[in-house]
Amino acid sequence: MPDIPVTVLREDRLLAVVSPAKTFTPARVQITSSARTTPVFVDRAAQLMEDLKKFSSEDLVELMGINDKLALTNVDRYHKWKPSKRGGRPALFAFGGDVYRGLQATAMTPEDVLSGLYRLLKPRDVIHPNRLEMGTEWGPDASSNLYHHWRPLVTSRLSEELDRHRVPVLVNLASDEYTRAIDFDSLQAKVVTCRFLQKHRDGYRFMSFYGKRARGLMARHIVRHRIETLKGLKAFDDEGYYLSLERSDRSNFVFLRDEAPI
Repeated sequence: MPDIPVTVLREDRLLAVVSPAKTFTPARVQITSSARTTPVFVDRAAQLMEDLKKFSSEDLVELMGINDKLALTNVDRYHKWKPSKRGGRPALFAFGGDVYRGLQATAMTPEDVLSGLYRLLKPRDVIHPNRLEMGTEWGPDASSNLYHHWRPLVTSRLSEELDRHRVPVLVNLASDEYTRAIDFDSLQAKVVTCRFLQKHRDGYRFMSFYGKRARGLMARHIVRHRIETLKGLKAFDDEGYYLSLERSDRSNFVFLRDEAPI
């Protein structure tokens, strides 16, 4: 299951797309069984998994560029994977990584998550650990790659979700790898991409650790403050970030930070 964007979704808030992490957290979050839900594309995920189970650890080393230990771990995950909820965890709380440390998912309840295997997930959708990055040069069936396989489904589903919003705006907080899984031009909505740059020497640049965390911080900002407008989005100032009017335009909001937190 390729890991894909996480969407923080509420009909009274802006809809945002955030990339997933490669790692899964060991933490367990208590949530009643009745509140746990099933991914909308779980049947598709099951079909993908049948193909993935055919790979040996040696195949994964070559295909994904990972080491032997990680390849063995994922072969084991593929064979243990099941479409049922038993033994899985809510998607929102399953991912680790810098984005999710910024999001602080365990302290909130956003609405939607996109995943490479499952594609579109609600936060309480139960998933199982897996590794299948969207950029992996492999595609199931007649698909040339995972983008070709998932893009129509994800774009259609996002369109449906945006139709439910009073203000159809999609906030793109995903990495380039995962934004390619969405056909933004087909969406009947305004798309705003947020970028986060850190001061470095004589200028500003994207620095992976800080930038990823900032994406999570912005997703949290949208949920925590119930952001419904672009004005509210521009007001983001967590951990020293501020909007650069000079670098921003109607479709790209650029946030700068002059000093990294200690």
